[in-house]
This record gives sequence, C-alpha cells and structure tokens, in this order.
Amino acid sequence: KEHIMAVMGSGSWVGESALAVHQPYLNNATALGPVDALALPGEAFAELMELPAFAQAMVALVTSRYRLLYEALGDVALRSTRARVAQRLLLLTRGDAAANSEPQQRVSVSQESLAMMLGIARQTLSLELQWLAQQGIIRLGYRSIQVLSSVELRRIGEATAD
Repeated sequence: KEHIMAVMGSGSWVGESALAVHQPYLNNATALGPVDALALPGEAFAELMELPAFAQAMVALVTSRYRLLYEALGDVALRSTRARVAQRLLLLTRGDAAANSEPQQRVSVSQESLAMMLGIARQTLSLELQWLAQQGIIRLGYRSIQVLSSVELRRIGEATAD
C-alpha cells in the first residue's frame, strides 16, 4: 500500500531531515515532470549548517513540515473526511509551506494521488469532490482541481467530526 505524504513544488527540499540526523532517507520521491535537482552530500550539508542563516532556514523548514505532520495526525482523529479533503486542497494551493509561495487557484493533482495523500478510497474522495463541485466551491478538471472559493473550503476544513 502506498501513501503520498506531500507534493512538493519548485525550490523544495527533499531529504533534509535525513541529512541532519545522518540517517538514510526512508521515503521515495517521484517527479511528476522534468526536474533540475541538486544532490547535496552530507559533508556539504554539514558545512552549510555552520552558517547561521542556512541553519535558521533549515530549522524553519523542518519545523513547518513537522507542524503539518502533527496537524494531519490530529485531523484523522478529529475531522470529517470532507473537512480533511478541504484542508488538503487548501494546503496544496499553497505548495510547499516552507517556500512561502502565493496560493494558487489550480491544483495539479490526480484524484488517485489526492486519495492516497488522505489515506481514503478513491471512490470516497470522488463523492466529496463532487459535493464540493456542486456547491460551487471547486471545479474539477483533468488531473486538476480549481479552487473557486478558498473561504468556503476553509470554513469546511475547520469543522470537526460529529
């Protein structure tokens, strides 16, 4: 069984926590399109970590990712499937939270991948997305979802499970 933890955007780091603790990277990273990547050896990472600005940036990156992880764990227990779908869509519009990019209206993701991110069946996701589309909150496209109302998505995403 597979689970997609995140979809990273341009300028994102992958594997920084493994470099920081000198352990193997436990996950896989798969590119959805062409990528220019930089493989940073552990020694080079250690040298960069001696620079205060770089170390602070890494702390901010890792902290933001751990925060998102803890939020996701709490969401599984406390939020409805619909709320979790809404929150994940909002997260995807922001891209990598550590990159501080402007939110995007269109999310390029397949429904199968989105279901894997949420740990739910593709059919369950389809029902939730259809409901959101009928409410005029999103528009479904081929391997994409356009957010029409981030305000409504946020309202739905904040609801707790009954």
